[in-house]
Amino acid sequence: MKKTWRYWGKLFGVGLGFFYILFVGAYAWITSGMMISPSRHPVCCDTPADFGAEFETVTLQTKDGFNLYGWHIPSTNGAAVILLHGYGGDRASMLAYAKIFHSHGYGVL
Repeated sequence: MKKTWRYWGKLFGVGLGFFYILFVGAYAWITSGMMISPSRHPVCCDTPADFGAEFETVTLQTKDGFNLYGWHIPSTNGAAVILLHGYGGDRASMLAYAKIFHSHGYGVL
């Protein structure tokens, strides 16, 4: 029995569809894993001391035992601001904002 071009075209289409679904599923699996568990990296060299602020390192523990690390810069005007970085960021990424608030006398956590 001779196979026609139509048969081979359909077979190719089914195979292509299967690999497309496999690729999309693998991509979704990998990216969702990266969103749930971002890569950990140490906070390196930048601190609030770089712009002349006195600070202390603080650690807060959540109810489920996860540690949150940050810096506390004391206030000179009696007001304070809490800065939170985005997903996958770290406290060093908030230093530019901390510098602005500190220059206006705000305390920063």
